[in-house]
Parts: sequence; structure tokens; C-alpha cells
Amino acid sequence: MGNLKKTLSFLITSLFIFSLIGCSADDTNKSGDKGGSNNRQSKEVEIEKNTAKAVTLSAGTHKVGKEIKPGRYVIKAVSGSGNLFSRNSPNDRNINVILGPTEDDTWMKLSSYTTDLKAGEKIKIDGIESTKLIPTPDKRIFRKILTPGSWTVGKDIKPGDYTIKAVRGTGNIFSDNGEDDINEILAKHPDKDYGQVSKIHVELNKGEIITSDVPKIKLVED
Repeated sequence: MGNLKKTLSFLITSLFIFSLIGCSADDTNKSGDKGGSNNRQSKEVEIEKNTAKAVTLSAGTHKVGKEIKPGRYVIKAVSGSGNLFSRNSPNDRNINVILGPTEDDTWMKLSSYTTDLKAGEKIKIDGIESTKLIPTPDKRIFRKILTPGSWTVGKDIKPGDYTIKAVRGTGNIFSDNGEDDINEILAKHPDKDYGQVSKIHVELNKGEIITSDVPKIKLVED
């Protein structure tokens, strides 16, 4: 009888210890799943402090670091339509677009342009009475729909293989990816006589910058 009690006591103790180990493992797995979810989310949302400051500019030439604080902006024409230019370092693609309060595909006129402005860069505004520079949010998310501007793969676009389609209007699209760079005219209704296409297949790598003046494009994962 004494031996039976010892055996039962041993079995109960073993089951209790096994239960504790099982609970600990479950807790670890749950914590791991939660951490994995957070890690996946962090790849799609990046918080990057934007140093830009809202400013309204008249026609003329303005220097970033003087009249304009360096940072990332959405540039919009408040009054009047005209040309928006930038002069930057030789390694960066300069801005050269027609901007107005409303979009007009006949004149390839855009209603906004999103870009990073760097210290020392010069912005030239011709024919626009009033132009507003609006800071973009600190939070940068992966996008599938892009408006005119410059967009960074890994910050604004998830790296991968895509078909890029023109959803609205006509314009140029470029990238700085070496031998595999993009240099096309995209159009919703392409004119083959002018070398326009409706879509392109691309591989986008982290750090690559996509510059577009197409009114709206869509990225479809392949």
C-alpha cells in the first residue's frame, strides 16, 4: 500500500511539472507569433522624421536651406499654372513638370508633385502666382497607387516584381537601377507612334528611386 501511494504521488508530481512546461512553451509560442506579427508590420510602415516645414512661394527661384526647409513635400499650385523646375546634384533627377490647381492631360499639367528637397537645391517657379509646399507625414507606408513624384523602394514601395500600369493620363517614369533602370512613357491610352506603352514589367529593389510624372499609376505584384 505504501509503495502504491509513492507511485501515485510520483505520477501526480510528474504531470504537474509537464503541465507547467507545456504552458511555458505555449506562452513562448504566443509571444513569438506576436513578435512575428509586429516584425511583419514594421516592414510595411516606417516612421521617418520629416524636417519639412509648410511654406507658400511666389514665382521665382528659391533655395532649399534658405526660403525652404529641407524635407519631403507635396507641392501644389494654389493660384495660376506654370512650370516647376529643380536644380540638384548631377546624380539626382531634376524636377521638370507643369503644375496647376487642376490636372489637365492635354497639357500634361499635374495637380501635385511629391518629392524630397535637399539643402542647396534650387526650386524655380515660372508662371505660378502662388505655390504651396506641404510636409508629408512621418509615417511612410507601402503603396500600390502612386501619384506624380519620387518614391523609394523599401519606404514607399515593397521590393519585388511588378507590372506598372498607367491608370490615368500620360507621362514619363524613370528609375536609378543601373542597367535595369526604367525609362518609359506610360499612358492610359498609348500612342504607339510616340513610343508610349500602357504597362511595363519591372523588378524593384530596396533603395531604388522611382520618379514619375504620370497622373496616376498602379503597381500590380507579379
